[in-house]
Amino acid sequence: MARYVVLALVVIWTVASVPIGLALWPPAAGMPPTPLLPVIALVSLFEGAAFALGVVFLVFGSRVLRAAGRWTPLTSAAYAAIAWLLMSWWPHDGLHRSGFGRTIAGVAAIDITFHTTLILGTAAVAVFFIRAIRSSVVDSGPQPAAVPAVPTA
Repeated sequence: MARYVVLALVVIWTVASVPIGLALWPPAAGMPPTPLLPVIALVSLFEGAAFALGVVFLVFGSRVLRAAGRWTPLTSAAYAAIAWLLMSWWPHDGLHRSGFGRTIAGVAAIDITFHTTLILGTAAVAVFFIRAIRSSVVDSGPQPAAVPAVPTA
């Protein structure tokens, strides 16, 4: 049942994200160039779907983490980072499309805000991943290496 709710939320938001995004960040004059409209529309749908997955992850992911009893500062950082890694593309491109980034100062503000937080979020997920792998190896104990049988003559 939960899968269908998640799927429905993602599909509804994906479709709604294009008109909502255009209302929040109306395109600047000449943005995007007309020949690129189909490509931009497709990318916008992917960004809307990613945003929806990020929101769904925030809503439903916390329940899973709490049930597992694994809520630590690093888990919190990775949880927030995963949501941001999914959700950030929609507003990022919306700001570019709206013309906010037409000046070097605007581009710098967008890039500093989004790119820096994406790098930090990715680092948090990487540390979380390494620690999770290490703890699973420690929890399961050392695994003996498989030694192939050597045929005897």
